[in-house]
Amino acid sequence: MLHLQSRLALIFLFCCQLSVLVFPGLAVSGNQVESLQTGDSNTVIINQGWEQGFAADLGPDEDINYSNVVQEGSGNNLAISQFGIGNQAVLRQGGTSQDAIVEQIGWGNMVDLQQVGYANFSNIYQNGSNNTALVDQLGDFNEAIVQQFGNGNRIRVTQIGSSNSAVITQSGF
Repeated sequence: MLHLQSRLALIFLFCCQLSVLVFPGLAVSGNQVESLQTGDSNTVIINQGWEQGFAADLGPDEDINYSNVVQEGSGNNLAISQFGIGNQAVLRQGGTSQDAIVEQIGWGNMVDLQQVGYANFSNIYQNGSNNTALVDQLGDFNEAIVQQFGNGNRIRVTQIGSSNSAVITQSGF
């Protein structure tokens, strides 16, 4: 089993190599990932980059996209894809067999997801600007599917207990 720092280095290298394959000739700097994993068999896959056609003059201290991941427990899985500028994803998984997928396309989108318990599932898709999704799953076998299209959508989903399901689609202006 790889030491935590070795895992983080491998994730960082994977993300860098993927951005070069997807966007050859484009040097993307400023993306930031923080990941902490404790327990067994936890997985994080993060892909950060520019959406084709975006152009911006960013200073050296500005973050393009930001992900903060904390996984505690075992068998938790998470995939994050961020394309655009200023997208943020803060994800916390505790317990066993949590699954989450986050995809952000656009500018200034925010996801804050917490999963605690057993076998919760979340799929959050944001395509637009300044969308916010806050999802808390506290219990077992909960499912939340959130799709936000357009600009300025806001949603809060709180699931407490077992076998709750929420499917939400928002279309802003």
